[in-house]
Amino acid sequence: MPKSYLIRNAKLVSKGHPNHLSKTDILITDGIIKSIAAGIKADATEILGEELVVTSGWFDLRVHLSDPGNEHKDSLTNILSTAAAGGFTGICTLPNAEPAINSKSAINYLKKQAEQSLTTLYPSGVISNANDAENLAELYDMHLAGALAFTNGDRCISNGLLKKALLYTKPFSAKIISQPLDGSLHQHGMVNESENTVHTGLKTSPSLAEYINVREQLEVAKYCDSPIHFSGISCKESVELIAEAKKKGQKVTCDTTIFNLCFTDAEVLNFDENFKLHPVLRTEKDRKALV
Repeated sequence: MPKSYLIRNAKLVSKGHPNHLSKTDILITDGIIKSIAAGIKADATEILGEELVVTSGWFDLRVHLSDPGNEHKDSLTNILSTAAAGGFTGICTLPNAEPAINSKSAINYLKKQAEQSLTTLYPSGVISNANDAENLAELYDMHLAGALAFTNGDRCISNGLLKKALLYTKPFSAKIISQPLDGSLHQHGMVNESENTVHTGLKTSPSLAEYINVREQLEVAKYCDSPIHFSGISCKESVELIAEAKKKGQKVTCDTTIFNLCFTDAEVLNFDENFKLHPVLRTEKDRKALV
């Protein structure tokens, strides 16, 4: 007998659907949505609650891996089950594991591990190995094995390496993802450089370290006539640079983090380590620009 569930009086968030942002009922039978309408009558287990919200599946573009290499910290199986429990139907894993995801066998390992998961795993591969920072890893082999994109994760990418990567991947249309940061300006800073943080004694990272790198990498991508994706942007100037480039027709996309949309560097004044984040929290003007 089919197993059915009926979600009652939930706010639907699904842009383009006629019931978008309206209260509605949702009937699910054997894992398939059968009906979305008000006042559904069906023989089903009802799900009731205060302020229920139903959305399409969520996607996390920046999932850190400790498997392979450090499974004692967290296994891939646990990451995937946690993602599924949180409503994430897809995740993209960063390649900075130990060992790094730098070959087709590493990509195949991740995909094999995730075969039975409710959450779809999209692996990314490294652009370059840490011990050979200016030379490309096996990008084409990883692409054929199923790598979604290539990135060095939190590691800075030089303009020379970025140029190589953009030109090399252009024939097979692979995505290059950069988290823009000038390492010589960032200096492993833990908090934003601002009036809020200058008296904390904590090492700071200025927004200049990000947006100057965005400007440079936009020029490299324009020179190569290649698309680029900036991940984890955090400041107003980066937003403006990317918006201007898009307006001029450049193939650029970006993302930010949920905490940079919700919090500012004022939070670090309480010395709560939960707000020592990467990218760092910035000012209210930056938060508003990201929103």
